[in-house]
Amino acid sequence: MTATLLAMLGVVAGTQPAVAKKPESVRIPPIARNVRIDEKLGAKIPTDLHFVDATGAKVTLGKYLGGEKPMLLILAYHRCPMLCSLVIQSVAKAVADISLVPGEDFVVVTVSIDPRDTIDDAARAQERALAEIGAPGNRSAWPFLVGEQQDIEKLADAIGFRYAYDPRSKLYAHPAVVTVVAPDGMISRYLYGIDLSGRDVRLSLVDASDGKVGSVIDRILLTCFHYDPASRRYGVYVVGFFKIGGAILLLMTAIGGLVLWRIERRRRTRGD
Repeated sequence: MTATLLAMLGVVAGTQPAVAKKPESVRIPPIARNVRIDEKLGAKIPTDLHFVDATGAKVTLGKYLGGEKPMLLILAYHRCPMLCSLVIQSVAKAVADISLVPGEDFVVVTVSIDPRDTIDDAARAQERALAEIGAPGNRSAWPFLVGEQQDIEKLADAIGFRYAYDPRSKLYAHPAVVTVVAPDGMISRYLYGIDLSGRDVRLSLVDASDGKVGSVIDRILLTCFHYDPASRRYGVYVVGFFKIGGAILLLMTAIGGLVLWRIERRRRTRGD
């Protein structure tokens, strides 16, 4: 398998838990051996790195953080023949499936890992993405940024995004991952693959914001759904169900006791 083919397929090494041992005959080319995610949960991304958005304005990542809005951060590039489009489409589908509003409750930011990408490349990609989430023209909902090599590398290193460039094919080998960032810039979660669920995206955003975005129901769901590092998805958390079930049972017992007390009191008042 050539490096070009690996890049086209996404080279998603390190993005999913291993489920079976690879046959000895399958050899990973040198370019792909270090392609992975080194999770840095709890670390903060640098907010002072300089990029340019699709309108040509100079920005820093700090512009999109602060307040209560968490961030979905995507590292991709616009010359990618396959994977980057699939990741962006997966995010767009998940975002379109949830009631949280991009640009208001949270922000999605795509940063190109290819310093050759231009403002025009970013603008075209942004236009497609905004159309897919039903927010055409709302550039603040999903900024697309390009930048210099040094700033790109610092950001990639900060989130543990290990990628490689193949000079022969002029393509990048990289993981398929979305980094969930809290409003203060802290890395909260990594979402892997090209088939993200709206539930996982929503819960990860509520989790990253410490419950400041989303509804009361979302916070209840976080009690019932636990993030499983093995499957890298939110799954049913049995203890959470027991906690909520116990609380409901206690409330019903208290209400039942109050009703019986009132009935008994009325009976005594009537002299029965």
